[in-house]
Amino acid sequence: MDEILDFLSDFWWVALLLVVLALCVWGIYADQKSWESYAQDHHCQKVGTKDGGFAVGVGSDGKAVTVINPDQTIYKCDNGEIAIR
Repeated sequence: MDEILDFLSDFWWVALLLVVLALCVWGIYADQKSWESYAQDHHCQKVGTKDGGFAVGVGSDGKAVTVINPDQTIYKCDNGEIAIR
């Protein structure tokens, strides 16, 4: 038992990292399920795509900033909303 406690006391940050990772995965999964339900309820149809890419600019603090945008899909729903995912 002492060996397990010694291991955990040395690597508590690994356990914390695993918890944070699990929460991130759960959040992505929950968001996707929410979108699927919304899209079905509002009959959202794919109307286009938006290519991703990256841009380099200057942040408010004067430092260089790189923004990476993934490819996105554009949907039009029967309630008039345009959703970009």
